[in-house]
Amino acid sequence: GGKHLDWAKRVHPDDIAAVEAAVGHAVQNKSSLNLEFRIIRPDGVERWISSQARVFVDEQSKPRRMLGVNIDITERKRAEQALARSRDQFERMAATTPDFLFIYDLIEGCNAYENKRLDEHLGYTGDQLKAIAGDSGDSKDALMHQDDLAPVREQYRRFDTAPDGEVLEWEFRLRHADGTYRWFHVRATVFDRSDNGRVRRIIGHSRDVTAQKETEAALRRSSEDLEKLVANRTDDLVKSNAELL
Repeated sequence: GGKHLDWAKRVHPDDIAAVEAAVGHAVQNKSSLNLEFRIIRPDGVERWISSQARVFVDEQSKPRRMLGVNIDITERKRAEQALARSRDQFERMAATTPDFLFIYDLIEGCNAYENKRLDEHLGYTGDQLKAIAGDSGDSKDALMHQDDLAPVREQYRRFDTAPDGEVLEWEFRLRHADGTYRWFHVRATVFDRSDNGRVRRIIGHSRDVTAQKETEAALRRSSEDLEKLVANRTDDLVKSNAELL
């Protein structure tokens, strides 16, 4: 009727088809209506509406009228859109960093978020990782160097007393698919807590520092070789001086 046409004219052009389809479905099935759409006010301002309605029937069970309520949810939609934009910006930044960003759930013992898979960086296929993880469902422990398991768990326990804002750092090794171990340096801090105040999740990043570790090891070997060379040269000079005397 006329009222429906006046109402329909106010629905955003991009939403009218979906709204008409939802209304038609509710009338045909004599069901309730619950949808969100945009309207254009007479002053040209766009607003978001949440519409909840119910179809009423007559004595012959034919749809007679629809009664409901429209609620302005514009502010909520704006907040959701702003959050979506922030998430998109974060994901774009996360995709460009060479670091591995994560949110780790200390209670569940698994990552709640990761910008990319650390274990895939190690050259494993999905099937290989499932086989490695076994019943635990987490391949990280199985790939970690045995000497690093206890120290890493001790780092997690340190968060039991860590204040918000404190950054903890540690290093560990994971086994690459080629059999070698890669070194990773981690920086993490408290992300949120349970209702009882216990730290639930931590947020941080890990970086592959294998090249740095190899460089440091090479420098140490070079320094040790130089010290041996100097020591041997000194011994030779002492012997030479003794022979001259």
